Amino acid sequence: MRTGEQHIDTAAWMQAIFNRSEQADTRRERTKQALLRAGIELIAEEQTDLSILAITQKAGVSNGSFYNFFKDRTQFFDAVAEYAVDNLASIFDLAADQDLDSIDAAATNIRILAYAHRLVPTLSKSIVRRSPDFYTMPNELVRKLRERISAGVNDGSFHVASTETAAAIIFGANAMLGQRLHEDPTLNSRTAGDDLALDLLRMLGVSEERALQAIARPIDEYLTPPQ
Repeated sequence: MRTGEQHIDTAAWMQAIFNRSEQADTRRERTKQALLRAGIELIAEEQTDLSILAITQKAGVSNGSFYNFFKDRTQFFDAVAEYAVDNLASIFDLAADQDLDSIDAAATNIRILAYAHRLVPTLSKSIVRRSPDFYTMPNELVRKLRERISAGVNDGSFHVASTETAAAIIFGANAMLGQRLHEDPTLNSRTAGDDLALDLLRMLGVSEERALQAIARPIDEYLTPPQ
């Protein structure tokens, strides 16, 4: 394992991701967020068969409050899945303020997502566990991924027969990399992420020389929890 990976403050990263995308101004909103965050942990732990009472106890809220937001456990975990992937999508915004062209932006996004499996493992696991569901449901991560690819096609950086197919491949490849990283804690997420970005950029029609330049960009700034 890369030395730097041993010192990642995953709790700080998780809180930073939530803080970046959430604004809970009322008690009702805070209660719902507590339930959804508890759901993320339960999916990551593969404990989705718990009773409603156990779910609310995990969240630290009253049993009756569950039904203020969800009609049953199925609807709850569907909402949790969407909530998890939308929060992870906020990592894409870390590169949004950079003056990057489509190729460098895509490489940065792919690498950040790969590292996120180590940075926010609970959030990552909740997505990996249900990755087949995510691509077809409306969510910010897939929307932003499609936008990045479409922008690259429009400016001539990417050359693909189908933007939709390319987005599906990138999403699926990142989810499978996450599974590998969770199964093998010795696997270096930074090396694996760079390798994945290189292969996916070439799939998008980027030359190997240009792709290598893109993945050589410094990335350490993204290993600091976003403010």
